[in-house]
Amino acid sequence: MKHKQRLTRSFSLVEIVIALGVIALVISGIVGLIPAGLKAFRSANEQSGGANLLNALADSVRSAETTDGTNFSWTYNGETNGYTISGATMTNRWEGTNGLTVQGLQTLSPLDKQLLAVVVLIPPPSLQTEGRAMISVAWPASAGAVWNGTSQQWSHAEGSASIGIRFLPRRSLP
Repeated sequence: MKHKQRLTRSFSLVEIVIALGVIALVISGIVGLIPAGLKAFRSANEQSGGANLLNALADSVRSAETTDGTNFSWTYNGETNGYTISGATMTNRWEGTNGLTVQGLQTLSPLDKQLLAVVVLIPPPSLQTEGRAMISVAWPASAGAVWNGTSQQWSHAEGSASIGIRFLPRRSLP
């Protein structure tokens, strides 16, 4: 009587070890991408916050009003700023640690603490002509970003964005 031998197919120990090694290599590659992804997310978040802050400051400058036709004031984040028709160039600076907020609110989010902003405003020479402003935002504040008023650029900042605007003086309605 002949016995039939059954062939059992299975993986050898060497094949299992090789497969586990390949899996470990793939997983370590994926885990290695996590810090880069987090850094890209943080950078995109700061850029978005900077763009929002640029727009909010530009809207505030454009909304400046006067009651006497000479002295104008605009408010951002509860702080009143101003300029005078035919007056000197004004430079205002904000830091996240001293009350700058992206949304103009009174609370500081972690993003707000990372932003610095400068508004350089050249008042219009008359009520019928345009004024100009250069608004610039830099991040993160912890990098020690410094505003150079001569070159009108940030140094030592990981990122920055600037916008130039023109505006017409507005009279308040009585």
